Amino acid sequence: MTDTPQSNPFTDVSPYRPPNLPELASRRPGGLTAICIIAVVLGVLGLFSGTLKGVNALFGAQMQQAFGSMGAGTPEQAKAQQEMNAALAAEMKRFAVANGILAVAQLVLCGGLVYSGLKTLGLKAARRKLLIAICACMLVYETGQLITFVFQQLSMSPIMELYMPRMMQTPNGDNESAEKFGQVVARMSIIAGVVMQCFWTLIKFVFYAVAIHYLRKAKVVALFDSNPKSVLLKPEPT
Repeated sequence: MTDTPQSNPFTDVSPYRPPNLPELASRRPGGLTAICIIAVVLGVLGLFSGTLKGVNALFGAQMQQAFGSMGAGTPEQAKAQQEMNAALAAEMKRFAVANGILAVAQLVLCGGLVYSGLKTLGLKAARRKLLIAICACMLVYETGQLITFVFQQLSMSPIMELYMPRMMQTPNGDNESAEKFGQVVARMSIIAGVVMQCFWTLIKFVFYAVAIHYLRKAKVVALFDSNPKSVLLKPEPT
């Protein structure tokens, strides 16, 4: 007569006991993982660019003047470049306070993106809410950042269109064509900068809006439930 095998409490899993929390992390949806990772990457990039923005707000005008005549070919070109850099430095001082505030806000928000993104990967309920709040704040920040950037570029455009033709002049040659080319270069550089900034801002707008919508879905909120039984016992759709 064969003895009935006894259950081993160390190897057998009870169907009435929810699995351990590490299994919950392993069942994290790919969408949630992607959003958290992208948030961390954007946060790291934002910390770097925010630091540069802060340095530029504090010392941008001085650096603009310090490297005033580098690359100039003739004394006339060097003088035009120095005058242009002085005018640009004056414009940068007008926006120094706004850029300084934006730099501080960017550092704080991007630091929060990195922190909340990493913690949300670990399915921390409070950090999911924090990530949603930071994404919402980033929408406001990006709006202010874009408006400030556009106004700053528009204020610099007449200066560049005035001085770039002078910098393009040659001692012997067709200065009229050179001046027209200088105006085109100045105008196109401003337009290209604004278009690129708008495109990059649009990408971030889409991400933050999608992240907020996704993190508020019921199935995602359920993953952060302190009692994961109901989530774990339901198979993940393939």
